[in-house]
Amino acid sequence: TGISIEKLKSSVIVLETSRMDLTKRKDVVVKAFEQVAATDDRVILLISGGPENGVYHGLSDIISNSETLNGRAHLLGYVEEKYLPLLFGFADIYVSASEMEGFGMSVAQAAVNGKPIISSDKIPFTSYYISDEAMVVRAGNTNGFAKALEHLVNNPQEREERGKMIQQKALGLEWENLTIKFLQDLNKKGFDIPITEYVAKKLNR
Repeated sequence: TGISIEKLKSSVIVLETSRMDLTKRKDVVVKAFEQVAATDDRVILLISGGPENGVYHGLSDIISNSETLNGRAHLLGYVEEKYLPLLFGFADIYVSASEMEGFGMSVAQAAVNGKPIISSDKIPFTSYYISDEAMVVRAGNTNGFAKALEHLVNNPQEREERGKMIQQKALGLEWENLTIKFLQDLNKKGFDIPITEYVAKKLNR
């Protein structure tokens, strides 16, 4: 991005990462961010994902033609999988305006990393698992995304609290935790499945 480390550390980093596809509605994220950035110079938007197709170039045009966005919103292109945890790690807010998802893997990744999430109402992971903890906005509602983003930017304590609650919910969906819960439920129904020392430790942690 060309942004100094000092500037990144003192900024509120907004992240969106997914493939470059019209259904992801990255344009909604960019336009919502533009509304917030117009009155707040603390915010930086990072958007990752490939390929560099028509969607990518359309976003690039929006950014380069906006005095507010130029130097504040950045298209990172494709980011290798091994670097994604780092990208999620230093982001402060995760936003997805996607309008077509089977589950919502990028939102789930942000959740596991303990990030506060602003999500469209078309993402199953958000709607079914973290609807109370995330900020859910009607799909395509740019003003709604802007208001949610402005709220989280100005409330760091709430960002932290929402992130922790979201992470707790997301970790409950890990295979190991789901398996343990399944064994517990079976035993409640009269099965006699031994609880190993390892499982007992997990239950008592």
